[in-house]
Amino acid sequence: AERSLRANGRYAPAYCVLAAAQFESGAPALARETLDRLLAMHPHFDLEEFLQRTPAQGAIAARLAIALRGAAAASR
Repeated sequence: AERSLRANGRYAPAYCVLAAAQFESGAPALARETLDRLLAMHPHFDLEEFLQRTPAQGAIAARLAIALRGAAAASR
């Protein structure tokens, strides 16, 4: 995700993957900061819409959703 963001710093899915990884790595506040950066660039970004459209399926999609919702709920 970080390499993708270095190549294209406005690519929303990379921010989502990075935030999910940060959350799952035990850094929920950092994950929240990543989502905040995403929302600053894309103020109309909708996390639930992203989760509905992601190509991830099954257990991977469920894990992504749990991590991103957790990151979104984390304290700033």
